Amino acid sequence: MTILIPALAVAFAAFWMRRVMRTTGLRGLWGKGLAAVIVLLAVSACCLRYELFALAAAPPASAWQVDHHFFDNVEPLQNIPVVVSNVIHDGYLGVTVTNRGTTTLQYYANGPSDIQILPEVEEHGQWMPGNWGACYSGESDYELAPTREVELRVQFSDGRRERALALIRESGSDRAGLVVLAVEDRQISIDPATLLLTLSTGFTASCIWLTVRIFNRRERWAKWTAAALVGAMLLYPLSVGPAAALLTRQLRAHPAGPEWPLTAYTRAYAPLGALAEIIGAKKLLRAYVEWWAPKNGSGI
Repeated sequence: MTILIPALAVAFAAFWMRRVMRTTGLRGLWGKGLAAVIVLLAVSACCLRYELFALAAAPPASAWQVDHHFFDNVEPLQNIPVVVSNVIHDGYLGVTVTNRGTTTLQYYANGPSDIQILPEVEEHGQWMPGNWGACYSGESDYELAPTREVELRVQFSDGRRERALALIRESGSDRAGLVVLAVEDRQISIDPATLLLTLSTGFTASCIWLTVRIFNRRERWAKWTAAALVGAMLLYPLSVGPAAALLTRQLRAHPAGPEWPLTAYTRAYAPLGALAEIIGAKKLLRAYVEWWAPKNGSGI
């Protein structure tokens, strides 16, 4: 099903391209330029992830009950804690929660503030359970007495739009429920899997087209274009090592510098990381990166 996305985008763009060219009478260079722009916009739109529609206050995903059985033999939570404020700290989000009820609340945590987070990610306009650990070492029960408040640590680690939930129980009863602690803002981001699929499909189609031009018409420009494509295909994965070395040198020289070099590096080589994971070359890629920049912490 996923492979149909770029194919349908190109077909749709080609259809409207012909309609526009027939209506406006564009031909030659202008017509080809307009066609290229339309195809590029259509394919780019398919490579984006639109995380705009899931409501922050929506109920927790039903999969928590169906797949993980969180609420078997329990009653709904009545004393729901109130989120007072969210404060951004260095590396995490501090969420202040207060107990305005008359019963003591309990939660699992590695410490008073390190609560166990049950993440949800937005998929197709709905919240779905994300990656979480079913068993945390050193975790204990912590209590929040009436009228008391506590600041809880929340970290968003998924590239998709994320919502942090926590399992809260009422002491001395069978009542429990999931409470929303924090939600990431709506966003439009690049989908690495679709981008990789689109690029590979376009590259394959370009190679076939250039091969036909080279052998049938023996055009010199087609030969140079093919050589440039092959060079770019080899240069892109090989450049991740030197780029990591330059990034590591920059971070060590300016630890408190701007974050855009790391962000640019991560986004530029995200397709390469996705491809390495698909073909099972993740360890090889990591070894190559660490050979250039030992312990760079880039996450590729």
